[in-house]
Amino acid sequence: MTVLSDHRAGAGMAAGEATVRHISPEAWDGMVAGFRDAVHEQTAVYNAARWGGSRVSCFTVERAGAVLGGGGAVTVRLPLLDRGLSIVKCGPLHRQGTQAPGDTLAVILRALRDEFAGRRRHHLTVTPLTGPDDAALWEESLRAAGFAHWRPAPDPARYLVDLSLDPDAQRANLHGKWRYNLRKAEAAGLEIRRVEGAEGLETFMALYEAMLARKRFDDTSGIGALPALMAARDEAIRPEIYLASLDGGPTAGAVIGRLGERAMYLFGATDGRALAAKAGYALHWHIIGALTESGARWYDLGGTAGDAGLHQFKKQLVGRAGAIVDLPGDYVACDSALSGALAHGVHGLRGLAARLRR
Repeated sequence: MTVLSDHRAGAGMAAGEATVRHISPEAWDGMVAGFRDAVHEQTAVYNAARWGGSRVSCFTVERAGAVLGGGGAVTVRLPLLDRGLSIVKCGPLHRQGTQAPGDTLAVILRALRDEFAGRRRHHLTVTPLTGPDDAALWEESLRAAGFAHWRPAPDPARYLVDLSLDPDAQRANLHGKWRYNLRKAEAAGLEIRRVEGAEGLETFMALYEAMLARKRFDDTSGIGALPALMAARDEAIRPEIYLASLDGGPTAGAVIGRLGERAMYLFGATDGRALAAKAGYALHWHIIGALTESGARWYDLGGTAGDAGLHQFKKQLVGRAGAIVDLPGDYVACDSALSGALAHGVHGLRGLAARLRR
């Protein structure tokens, strides 16, 4: 592991002293799959492709020689002011093997606060990816580490399919309308398969770009990072691409990230034939079967961006056995009023730019 620097933090906490150790992006990506809560937005290759390699800062938090957790932050230096912004999205990671998180999450968060908000004088934002069983732990740990809730998530709901069910139980768990549409999709003659390598990437991107041209929506999905993810040196990081074809041509596709126990629906694309063929039903059902065999615990379908039809689709797929959880949004730590004011200004300008694009 390439070590860049380390700093002591959290010495006053009952759980003991922790060390923030800055490591290279390559070293972090080599160990990220060892965390049960790993997701692609916590890989260096994704963040470098989306935000620029110079803005990515990877770290572990250690105590007594043991790694408690780690992650990647996207950082922005504010020129001439010796201050900046750091954002840890969907992290930090803290679940390893069968180890219960216990008090370690608060120790990790306090170490990050002392390093980024304290030593670096940054406005630090943590946006946790909570699940069905750890929302309270995150809230308690963030507040214990000195973070304050800043703003809610813009698209908070996450729809989680329970992958512990066997195929018969999973099908019975579907809402009746979803099951009806799945039967129609199964009768439509769709061919569904996982497509690897350059073939999968090229076919999916062609489908995605055609969808963008047809629908003309403001795309903030981070799709530009997909080629880098598919070419990641560490095989565990590379997503899986599934395509549904009709009459020999692709009509729907999905990119699935499977690093930890939470498989993620990263990107999706359809053409004009997919709706009539109910291709999305057959595609997701096939993916659920593949993920069930992989040992993943949850299939995260993502959010809806306020789309009522998408909400119904995902809610009916999740069924009674799954879970719909609301992400808590942004928590912040800032040891300077100036850093806080600058951060609010930067985020406000970014929000205005997004509204103007829409």
